[in-house]
Amino acid sequence: MAQGFDRIDHAAFLAKLPAPPDIRRHVRAWLRAGIIAADTCMPTEAGTPQGGSCSPLLALMAWHGMDEAITPFSPEARVIAYADDCLVLHPERAPLDHCQQLLTAGLARIGLTLNVSKTPMSHTVEGDQPGVDVLGCTIRQYRVGKHPSGTGPGGYQRLGYTTLITPAKANRKEHLAELGRVIRAGQNWSQAALIHKLNPKIRGWANDYRTWVSQATFGRLDRLTWVKLRSWARRRHPNTSARWVANRYGHQRDSRQVCATPATRPSQAYLASHPDTSSLRHATVTGNRSPYEGDWG
Repeated sequence: MAQGFDRIDHAAFLAKLPAPPDIRRHVRAWLRAGIIAADTCMPTEAGTPQGGSCSPLLALMAWHGMDEAITPFSPEARVIAYADDCLVLHPERAPLDHCQQLLTAGLARIGLTLNVSKTPMSHTVEGDQPGVDVLGCTIRQYRVGKHPSGTGPGGYQRLGYTTLITPAKANRKEHLAELGRVIRAGQNWSQAALIHKLNPKIRGWANDYRTWVSQATFGRLDRLTWVKLRSWARRRHPNTSARWVANRYGHQRDSRQVCATPATRPSQAYLASHPDTSSLRHATVTGNRSPYEGDWG
């Protein structure tokens, strides 16, 4: 991960930008547009506006050329960049050390540095903590037998492993902690009010991660959320039995018990479930096909 996009050198950035003069003028205007805070416009003599709508694009422009600097020395390396995050893949460890040196040198030319604390090296199959975390997900490869194995280019060679992308552990913990904060803050709220506060957070997080291998994660998050809600309900009724509390705040819906208000009320409120959000897998665009050219095959 690059560090210091707020200190990027504008002149060096524009010098490496292969674009016509009119495009360069637009980019220069974006860089020097300034930031308005508390009705005061602060000039931006260096760096990119953090949080601005153009910042991800400007960050990718800054990354541009890093792959060309790496692949001549390590042809098997693959460089993937998204905003200020960058991932370098290689089947061997030694070339990755060299790639890191090349990235450090390339970024230094435009006033950037690599964030060492957020630039780990890991194996996707082996090691104490296999897999790599990037953009809120964990990419890990699992050794499998012949038939569920992934294949190499062309689909002929069996690789002996399958690649799974799951929600990163840190993101799962943060989501669960956020639900916990809402539940603690709502100790004196009605059940319906608490449900209406939790539902957007549950549905939003599940929609963000529905394109990955997430159903097992969704189920675990639901179980842990139920534990927090059970504690919330028991604190409200410390002198009643656990069965009474479960019957008071849990009701049957679609042949399973969920946190819900009584069905006798005019509008029943029920807690959203993470697994209720179905998985959505995207088809990989192969070869030189592009949906922008009308080729959806």
